[in-house]
Amino acid sequence: MKVKVLGKPECAPCKSTKHKVQNLIKKNKWEEAVAFEFVDVETEEGEVQREFYEMDQIPCLVVEDDDGDIVHQSEKDDVPNSDEIKKIIKEVLGD
Repeated sequence: MKVKVLGKPECAPCKSTKHKVQNLIKKNKWEEAVAFEFVDVETEEGEVQREFYEMDQIPCLVVEDDDGDIVHQSEKDDVPNSDEIKKIIKEVLGD
């Protein structure tokens, strides 16, 4: 599975969401099962992904299963807290 945070490097909520996800992956020893990617929406690749996910606000959290299907997507004020993110990941992993 893959967890992506789309945002800008200087954006405080984006940094917070990025660190939240990275810490969860490390704390729960999910490094082998969960790939993490921070996507800078100001880059060419970031613009492509921003359009693909039809996102309007940052940060944007996207969780994809192993088949690349989106199982969760949220933006800005709807981005879940650490416990909710953990629950989403565990559900996808089947824990």
